Amino acid sequence: MTIVELFDSTPINNIIGALAYRPERIIYIGGFSEKQFVAKKYPALRKYFDSKNLSSMEICYVQVNKESLQEIVDTLEDLYENNTDCKFNIEVTGGEDLVLVGIGVMCQRYPDLQLIKISSKLRNITSCSLSEAGKQ
Repeated sequence: MTIVELFDSTPINNIIGALAYRPERIIYIGGFSEKQFVAKKYPALRKYFDSKNLSSMEICYVQVNKESLQEIVDTLEDLYENNTDCKFNIEVTGGEDLVLVGIGVMCQRYPDLQLIKISSKLRNITSCSLSEAGKQ
């Protein structure tokens, strides 16, 4: 399984999907530069995930211009179309505003796209798509 996480300034929002689903790969999308992510964010995430027995989980980061809706949608579409071998989920607990708008565009274009919202204590996980309106 691959989970796409919206990278957030609140650390709990960046780990919650991995803790809930223990995916093979997690792809973060955000406005931080890739260089900044690798230097400052990746080491802390890797250390934390290793401590939770997720050392085999691949951590990827995709930088988007958080001011360009078209770039965000293009990036999300590219990820969606190139991860057909995995269950594609977008965990929407955190993230930047325009990235969330881009996800709305993706949901309209791809009604089967699953969105996941997870409470910070992993007590409530909600999954939905336009093709399964109201289903939990």
